Amino acid sequence: MIRFTTIDTPAAPTDSMELRIRAAALRWDKLSAADVEGLSSRDDLIGLVASRYGVGKAQARKDVDAALRATGS
Repeated sequence: MIRFTTIDTPAAPTDSMELRIRAAALRWDKLSAADVEGLSSRDDLIGLVASRYGVGKAQARKDVDAALRATGS
């Protein structure tokens, strides 16, 4: 008898905002694919951009909002 196992893979985002956040995250080259995959909110992206690029939250917020607008948000 052959036994099959399943591998849990992260669910693809279904929320359009989550998709836009991930698309916007592609703008920053210091974010890995795993970083982007783990994003689920605008605040997550702001915090990640602030920490990876060493900028304040206010600047990261402006950059993230600009990237979201560029993706049609």
